[in-house]
Amino acid sequence: MTLYETIFTRRSVRKYDLTALDAAVLADIQAVIDGVKQLPGQSARFTIVNADTLKGASSPHAILAHCGDGDDALCNLGYADRRWIYTCKVKAWAAFGWVWQSPKTPRRIIAF
Repeated sequence: MTLYETIFTRRSVRKYDLTALDAAVLADIQAVIDGVKQLPGQSARFTIVNADTLKGASSPHAILAHCGDGDDALCNLGYADRRWIYTCKVKAWAAFGWVWQSPKTPRRIIAF
């Protein structure tokens, strides 16, 4: 198979386990999120919610990301969520899928 055949026939298959996480794991994830260092002068906030509070959610939990307006706030949001996501992946707690929200608060919904 050539490189081009490999590129154009490649398929990504993702199978997620939609079993809800127990309260202890959710508390550990929230502790990691709360402990993330953010950029100076910024204060993004991340909140874990059950998917039944979100319209049309297909996963058992979601993390809402809130931040202020402006480029600095959005840069901090990206910086902070990358830090806690990598920590959670290292601990093998969860695989996260992404859903972007409108520019109104919350800025981002992270479903898992």
